[in-house]
Amino acid sequence: MRAWLGCLLFLSSVLRLPAVAASDDLVVRAEFSPGEAWVGQRVVLQVDVLAPDAWAQLATSPRIELPGAYVLPPQGQGIRLQETVGVRPHSGQRYEFFVYPQRAGLLVLPATAIEVRV
Repeated sequence: MRAWLGCLLFLSSVLRLPAVAASDDLVVRAEFSPGEAWVGQRVVLQVDVLAPDAWAQLATSPRIELPGAYVLPPQGQGIRLQETVGVRPHSGQRYEFFVYPQRAGLLVLPATAIEVRV
Protein backbone atom coordinates (compact mmCIF):
# COMPACT_ATOMS: atom_id res chain seq x y z
CA MET A 1 0.00 0.00 0.00
CA ARG A 2 1.30 3.44 -0.82
CA ALA A 3 0.16 6.61 0.79
CA TRP A 4 1.03 10.17 -0.18
CA LEU A 5 1.30 12.70 2.59
CA GLY A 6 2.12 16.36 2.43
CA CYS A 7 4.12 17.27 5.49
CA LEU A 8 4.72 20.90 6.39
CA LEU A 9 8.09 21.22 8.05
CA PHE A 10 9.53 24.31 9.67
CA LEU A 11 13.10 25.21 10.54
CA SER A 12 13.61 28.24 12.71
CA SER A 13 15.61 29.36 15.65
CA VAL A 14 12.50 29.08 17.82
CA LEU A 15 11.18 25.67 16.71
CA ARG A 16 10.70 23.39 19.69
CA LEU A 17 7.84 21.05 18.71
CA PRO A 18 7.85 18.47 15.91
CA ALA A 19 5.57 18.78 12.90
CA VAL A 20 3.17 15.85 12.70
CA ALA A 21 0.87 14.59 9.95
CA ALA A 22 -1.40 11.57 10.22
CA SER A 23 -3.70 9.83 7.76
CA ASP A 24 -5.58 6.59 8.52
CA ASP A 25 -3.38 6.04 11.57
CA LEU A 26 -0.21 6.56 9.53
CA VAL A 27 2.06 8.92 11.46
CA VAL A 28 4.71 11.16 9.89
CA ARG A 29 6.77 13.37 12.22
CA ALA A 30 9.53 15.83 11.46
CA GLU A 31 11.78 17.55 13.96
CA PHE A 32 14.97 19.60 13.78
CA SER A 33 17.77 19.19 16.29
CA PRO A 34 19.14 21.49 17.57
CA GLY A 35 16.39 24.11 17.34
CA GLU A 36 18.93 26.93 17.06
CA ALA A 37 21.96 26.88 14.78
CA TRP A 38 24.74 29.08 13.48
CA VAL A 39 25.31 29.58 9.77
CA GLY A 40 27.12 26.47 8.52
CA GLN A 41 26.34 24.37 11.61
CA ARG A 42 24.91 20.93 10.94
CA VAL A 43 21.27 20.50 11.94
CA VAL A 44 19.62 17.08 11.84
CA LEU A 45 16.14 16.84 10.33
CA GLN A 46 14.57 13.65 11.69
CA VAL A 47 11.65 12.28 9.69
CA ASP A 48 9.74 9.43 11.35
CA VAL A 49 7.17 7.30 9.52
CA LEU A 50 5.04 4.89 11.56
CA ALA A 51 2.06 2.63 10.82
CA PRO A 52 -0.13 0.54 13.12
CA ASP A 53 0.07 -3.24 12.77
CA ALA A 54 2.48 -2.86 9.83
CA TRP A 55 5.90 -1.57 8.85
CA ALA A 56 6.19 1.95 7.40
CA GLN A 57 9.14 3.29 5.43
CA LEU A 58 9.88 5.90 2.80
CA ALA A 59 9.28 4.45 -0.66
CA THR A 60 11.93 6.77 -2.08
CA SER A 61 14.16 9.39 -0.54
CA PRO A 62 12.29 12.68 -0.96
CA ARG A 63 14.07 15.61 -2.50
CA ILE A 64 13.87 18.23 0.21
CA GLU A 65 14.73 21.76 -0.82
CA LEU A 66 15.14 24.48 1.75
CA PRO A 67 15.93 27.97 0.43
CA GLY A 68 18.95 29.30 2.29
CA ALA A 69 20.35 25.90 3.29
CA TYR A 70 21.99 22.79 1.92
CA VAL A 71 20.06 19.58 2.60
CA LEU A 72 21.82 16.23 2.31
CA PRO A 73 19.69 13.07 1.99
CA PRO A 74 19.96 10.16 4.43
CA GLN A 75 22.92 7.86 4.02
CA GLY A 76 22.03 4.18 4.16
CA GLN A 77 19.04 2.69 5.92
CA GLY A 78 16.69 4.33 8.38
CA ILE A 79 16.64 3.61 12.09
CA ARG A 80 13.96 1.12 13.16
CA LEU A 81 11.21 2.48 15.41
CA GLN A 82 8.57 0.72 17.51
CA GLU A 83 6.32 2.71 19.79
CA THR A 84 2.79 3.02 21.05
CA VAL A 85 0.76 5.87 19.60
CA GLY A 86 -2.44 6.29 21.57
CA VAL A 87 -3.17 2.69 22.50
CA ARG A 88 -1.94 0.98 19.29
CA PRO A 89 1.56 -0.31 18.57
CA HIS A 90 3.22 1.32 15.56
CA SER A 91 6.35 0.33 13.63
CA GLY A 92 8.42 2.21 11.12
CA GLN A 93 11.66 4.03 10.48
CA ARG A 94 13.46 7.28 11.27
CA TYR A 95 15.45 9.01 8.57
CA GLU A 96 18.05 11.70 9.25
CA PHE A 97 18.69 14.47 6.75
CA PHE A 98 21.62 16.82 7.38
CA VAL A 99 20.80 20.51 6.96
CA TYR A 100 23.45 23.24 6.76
CA PRO A 101 22.01 26.79 7.02
CA GLN A 102 23.75 29.21 4.65
CA ARG A 103 22.22 32.44 5.95
CA ALA A 104 21.02 33.89 9.23
CA GLY A 105 17.36 34.26 10.06
CA LEU A 106 14.22 32.20 9.85
CA LEU A 107 14.27 29.34 7.35
CA VAL A 108 10.94 27.78 6.35
CA LEU A 109 10.69 24.46 4.56
CA PRO A 110 7.69 24.49 2.20
CA ALA A 111 5.17 21.64 2.17
CA THR A 112 6.94 18.55 0.91
CA ALA A 113 5.18 15.46 -0.44
CA ILE A 114 6.69 12.16 0.64
CA GLU A 115 5.78 8.67 -0.46
CA VAL A 116 5.37 6.19 2.37
CA ARG A 117 5.22 2.44 1.79
CA VAL A 118 3.35 0.30 4.33
